[in-house]
Amino acid sequence: MIKLIIFGIISILFITPINAKDCSRGDLKKYANLYFNAQKAGEPSLLPINNSTVFNQNKQEISSTESILNTALPISFQRNFYDTETCTVFAEVIVDDDINPYVIDIKIQVKDDMVTKIAAIVTTDGDWEFDAKGFLEAAKKEDWSEHNPNRIGRDGLIKAADAYFDYFTYEKIDVPWGNPCAHLEGGKKYSGNDTNPSCKAVLANYALDNVEREYFVDEKSGVVNVFCYFGKTDSSAQYGAYHGNPDSHTFYIVNGKLRYIHSLTVIEQARQEEIIRMMNAEE
Repeated sequence: MIKLIIFGIISILFITPINAKDCSRGDLKKYANLYFNAQKAGEPSLLPINNSTVFNQNKQEISSTESILNTALPISFQRNFYDTETCTVFAEVIVDDDINPYVIDIKIQVKDDMVTKIAAIVTTDGDWEFDAKGFLEAAKKEDWSEHNPNRIGRDGLIKAADAYFDYFTYEKIDVPWGNPCAHLEGGKKYSGNDTNPSCKAVLANYALDNVEREYFVDEKSGVVNVFCYFGKTDSSAQYGAYHGNPDSHTFYIVNGKLRYIHSLTVIEQARQEEIIRMMNAEE
């Protein structure tokens, strides 16, 4: 009887499929490479997808044929991170192309050797502070390597990101600003330099909510990415009620402090012009 029980346990171990929490960084690196090849070719089928794979772009569920993956892109730079807790690859992708420039943040979730979800924030000309060339030049100079001596764990990384977002609603929130710290915003705006090494955000004179947050965490690298709607306001705000813009913020956290922030915001042209006009009026 004991032998039968032991044999049964061994059999179960062999036939149980690998689930999300059994992912390794090595496993996920393979999918990062598959994505790179698929995006360059404009061929989603180079990834192991099926009819159940969910596609989401700029916070909206779409069909597979509407995905940016169907567009062949000459990728200039790709930086990858790995969330072994959720079995997800996150890639920051820069396409410095004169005709069709893009900066894309994309998450690829895997289970049982299949891609279950592909979610992306896709920015291009006309989006907030967009400049692919500027993004490329700044990103290549930064060091996001796995050298964090004092890691703060998954919950700590999420807490740091949440503090940043909540600061736009409640100014008295304690945000772990680093010194130095740099914020690359769309590619055109880069705060934090030798004379003023700060990335502390400049607040509007009204509250902004950042809602529907979706988290990705690479504990080993000290990186947390958040997809959200950035800048939701109610009717009391100067710009009136607004649902917010599809947005991606990526934070590199060293010793519990924000070192680098990269942000991409998809925004309607009319809305962007309105915000710029109001900001100029406030100066």
